[in-house]
Amino acid sequence: MDSRVKCYRNDRNLGPVANWLRCLGLSQGEYFKILFSDDWLEPGAIEQLLQPFHDYPDLAFTYCSAIHHYSQPLGGQMERLLFQHLPGGVIPTFEFLWESALYDLEIIPVTPSAALFRRADAIDAFTLTVPCRMEFDCNRRGMGNDAMLFWKPCVNYPNHYHIPEPLLHFAEDAEGEVSFTMSMIRSGSLKTERNCYISAFAHFLAAANLPESTKQLLHTGMFWQRVPAEPDTRSAFISEFSLCFPEGYPWWKFQVDDSRIRTLLGRHSPRILQAILSALPAVPEVLFLKLRILLSATKLRLRTLLNQVKPSLKSGS
Repeated sequence: MDSRVKCYRNDRNLGPVANWLRCLGLSQGEYFKILFSDDWLEPGAIEQLLQPFHDYPDLAFTYCSAIHHYSQPLGGQMERLLFQHLPGGVIPTFEFLWESALYDLEIIPVTPSAALFRRADAIDAFTLTVPCRMEFDCNRRGMGNDAMLFWKPCVNYPNHYHIPEPLLHFAEDAEGEVSFTMSMIRSGSLKTERNCYISAFAHFLAAANLPESTKQLLHTGMFWQRVPAEPDTRSAFISEFSLCFPEGYPWWKFQVDDSRIRTLLGRHSPRILQAILSALPAVPEVLFLKLRILLSATKLRLRTLLNQVKPSLKSGS
């Protein structure tokens, strides 16, 4: 065996997060890579993940696409391509945070198996315990602790790098046992995982050294991406959403001037928007925002209708 490879065994089961921390403490190189027991890399993957750091010194991290292999068909498929963000290359870190706010795990990873980090950044970003006000033991499974390794460096660097080629493989089975994530997928219990990551991102956002306008944009996206139009689930959603954030965080201070938010608002009719806004906390800032959001949504809806009518007007003339 290569003399640079060192094997360690814990005296007891530390659980995933404490084990990652021990690995980080034992590591000595400039860069840090986690690879879980049921994952494997393509030959040359480390070199490909490392090279962008030399080409672009302002990167927070690099990551690649992955293939998830199933032991049984899922949706008629035996494998699935994940984390492919075309065309790849250098991407602003805000885009990673935005996709995290929308919880779009199709194109961004939360598993560090897909990424390479600077060791110093991983040490700074490592979070042994992520606060959670909901009734889930997220830390026991590392759900949110892993994503902090991505989110926290995004605050300090302007860009990250994506390699579209799938250099990483996930296996459903680990030593004959179904993995935790796959057991939730097959049992329909993914809501627990989703809530853990949403709560972790909310706590990251509240503590992050980001401009207030950026925080507002991201938590606005979080809310309007998920808020249901159905009245019977809306109240429960808003209560649950508020619990994602630390107590006292003003998650209801929305940023509505960005085109991304206007697109999310445009998915609802003015009547539904009014109903959603009426369910928000009754504070002066919300009352003013209601008027702005309704005005913005009405303008967008009128513009959309006008664009639909224009072709028929031209053909009639």
